[in-house]
Amino acid sequence: MRTMSSTTPILDLAILQGEGASGGVSTAAPGETGSSLTTSDGSPPAGEGDTKPGGIMDMLPMFALMAAAFYFLLIRPGSKQQKERKAMLADLKKGDDVMTTGGMIGKIVLITDTRVKLMVAEGVRIEFSRQAIQGIVETNEDLPETPGN
Repeated sequence: MRTMSSTTPILDLAILQGEGASGGVSTAAPGETGSSLTTSDGSPPAGEGDTKPGGIMDMLPMFALMAAAFYFLLIRPGSKQQKERKAMLADLKKGDDVMTTGGMIGKIVLITDTRVKLMVAEGVRIEFSRQAIQGIVETNEDLPETPGN
């Protein structure tokens, strides 16, 4: 820290970077810079100026890696499942055994663009939205009748 007869506070870069004593403000005569960060030929002293400042260009590869991970772990599998579900709903036909999202299993007896009518028991038909179909059941095994039912 320097002091002169005329006290004009100026910021000393060396002090702000932690190289000086305390304070961060030095007093110097007007017109004097108060910084000794250059040598007589104008180049920075050895060891200073070697570090490049961090910026957005340094973080760009990390952002790209995070975006790629987000796409491959979250977006792509979700869109693949949506595509498979849409294809399954488009391929539904009369006679398919299906399960609804509520767990009801039945055989398709009537199908339209937006609705499906299922036969869940002999003489019992229930109408559902086509979107309520969760999937096709491979086999419809009849459960044995218990006495008293």
